[in-house]
Amino acid sequence: MFANGMIGVVVDADERSLTGVSHDSRRCDPGAGAPHDSLRCDPGDGEAVEQRGSDRRATADVNPVDREFLILPAAVTKLLSRKEMLSDPAALKAVKKEADGLTAKGTWDMSSVREAEALKREAQSSGSKVHLGSLMSICSIKFAELAEHLQILKGRIVYRGDSARDEWGAAAIYQELNASPTSIQAANATIAYGCFPGNKVTSADAVKAYVQAHLNSEHPTWVAVPPELQPASWRGKYKKPIVRLIKALYGHPESGAHWQAHFEKILCDNFSAIAVDVTPVATGFLSRN
Repeated sequence: MFANGMIGVVVDADERSLTGVSHDSRRCDPGAGAPHDSLRCDPGDGEAVEQRGSDRRATADVNPVDREFLILPAAVTKLLSRKEMLSDPAALKAVKKEADGLTAKGTWDMSSVREAEALKREAQSSGSKVHLGSLMSICSIKFAELAEHLQILKGRIVYRGDSARDEWGAAAIYQELNASPTSIQAANATIAYGCFPGNKVTSADAVKAYVQAHLNSEHPTWVAVPPELQPASWRGKYKKPIVRLIKALYGHPESGAHWQAHFEKILCDNFSAIAVDVTPVATGFLSRN
């Protein structure tokens, strides 16, 4: 692996094996007497990297030139600093596009906007509990190791769970919820079942998964909107505008649990699925035959 995210590979014309190359282009050769399925390379800084397994061998039916040096993209994603993001019109456009998509999903309610200090005073006087957090916008460059015209800017909006406070300024206390990702055993069992004659395995991605679920938190949650996402009508009207968070936005400590509960309810109620107790987030369906 190179510092710029590129992977160097030497194709040996004699033995058709793939071996790693360090950033200073030195070949990684087997050690004295070592089999070809145990290769070590020196990245140049004294750290040894070991590759094992005969599956590293090249199987493509090609006629490579002896010691041909290949450059392979490593799908590097580079996170921009906030200064870099705000100074790049294309990055800001990507962030606003993501924000518009989340707003369209009803993730937060822009019509509920009010001044943060006013909400705090109101909650203190009424004795009600509220959580006050903030939205954080970030932008990354996907495929950063490639030429600029092949790169993709991706904006993200997340909830800053590390800075949330209550109406008195104390750290927000969330519900003790948890979410269990699907285990590798459950995934392997599903794949194995699909390999039986007459069966098949398909996959699908849940678009903006978390924000399909409501944020069923114990206390109302309000979030500060960053300046780059505030409409022009707010300027000069609010010092610190906040809006009500409605959906289980990424970054909120409870979001994973709310999404899991929502997902399982949809499967069980709408598709007659049956939860499998011994494997997290796994459901089964009774045959209708």
